[in-house]
Amino acid sequence: MKTYKGRWRPIFVLGIDRSGTSLLSEVVVNWGAHPGAAEKLAPADAQNPQGYWEYLPMQDFVAALIASVGVSTWEPDFMARVRERAFEPSWRDQALALAAEMERPDRPWLWKEPAIALTLSFWQEIVEDVVFLITLRNPVDSAASFKKFFLPSALREKFEIDGFFFLKWQHYMLSTFGTLASHQRV
Repeated sequence: MKTYKGRWRPIFVLGIDRSGTSLLSEVVVNWGAHPGAAEKLAPADAQNPQGYWEYLPMQDFVAALIASVGVSTWEPDFMARVRERAFEPSWRDQALALAAEMERPDRPWLWKEPAIALTLSFWQEIVEDVVFLITLRNPVDSAASFKKFFLPSALREKFEIDGFFFLKWQHYMLSTFGTLASHQRV
């Protein structure tokens, strides 16, 4: 999986919350990919006892990047606006430094974070030759899992969040596949 420049190809694991991204990331890490220094990874908890495999500095960067755009991720021009940030030196330099932290001479590196799907147009201008691994779980099952783990039990019968989750699922999938439409597939 080395690139034409002799470097290991980075791996981005993409998918909506509760769709199996942590499980897939764990498999890829067990195969040898570098997820980042252990102390910089989101800690395991009851929802993901094996860990999330989310690199906290990258999570913070993505959250700041999304906030900097000035419009909701649901706005039609969000993807174009976030892509423009890749050409602004401060954002570009920070992103390149984050990616450089991950580089290893002996193995590929991995990033997993659901919100990467919304910022792919940015990352395509920053990181070359990425391998994208995309999880696809039935949105009904993902919504049920999300509700079970993140909605307090006292509220589960009072609030219906399935409709919102289905829209979010669709938004993330359309963002992912729309941005990667011209990407080489294996």
